[in-house]
Amino acid sequence: MARGNKKKEKEKRKQWDAAVVEMAISQARENNMGYLKAGKVFGITRTALLRLARTAVSPERKCTVVFTLLESDLNEHKYPVDRVYNVDETGATIVQSKIPQVFALKGKRQVASISSAEHGSLVTVVTFMRVGGDHVLLMLVFPRKNMSPHLMRGAPPGAIGVCHPSGWIQSYLFTQWFCDFLGKVKPTAESPVLLILDGHYSYSRNLDVLNKARTHNVFIVCRPPHSSHKLQPLDKTFMSPLK
Repeated sequence: MARGNKKKEKEKRKQWDAAVVEMAISQARENNMGYLKAGKVFGITRTALLRLARTAVSPERKCTVVFTLLESDLNEHKYPVDRVYNVDETGATIVQSKIPQVFALKGKRQVASISSAEHGSLVTVVTFMRVGGDHVLLMLVFPRKNMSPHLMRGAPPGAIGVCHPSGWIQSYLFTQWFCDFLGKVKPTAESPVLLILDGHYSYSRNLDVLNKARTHNVFIVCRPPHSSHKLQPLDKTFMSPLK
């Protein structure tokens, strides 16, 4: 019985008044007080207040802000088609994950199969394309500690092979990719480059990349979060058919 009462009290605490929440968020955003103090003053936990503050802006508003910045940047610099790039990453399985057809003797009740020891391992593929559609640079992140030249056998020309135990892109790996990107596209003050990417922490929170971009005339536009399935051109045109 006591457990049921605690559950009801917990559900009751989650139902915050919309006007109180809006007032607390506005006080915190105007720097009148921090989120911790605003939560204590208005009777809302700091965690809940931060969560509600993040979701207070609608996805439509976020997309409008991003496209407004993108439009102003395009109008200011007049980028030609070959100076606008889009970068994205995806996970590719090492072994075949789906078997379309299985052949067996008629009437056989049990069919044995042989699975690879590397089943379930992923290789992260980082690539970018120009607006014109041609591919320029590819990075493969293998899930291991030490790199072997045999892993890049049959890879596309100019592809970069690196390793990390998790198999996912990391900040220092993306910095390495960005340095190779600068060597390929060679941006200048007279011919700058626009790079469109998502909000992955190794991209948008990578100070090395941001400083290099500012120094080498690369303008970066970050897309809204949780919008890759709709606004990421590489997801719509390249990654989905690849998978």
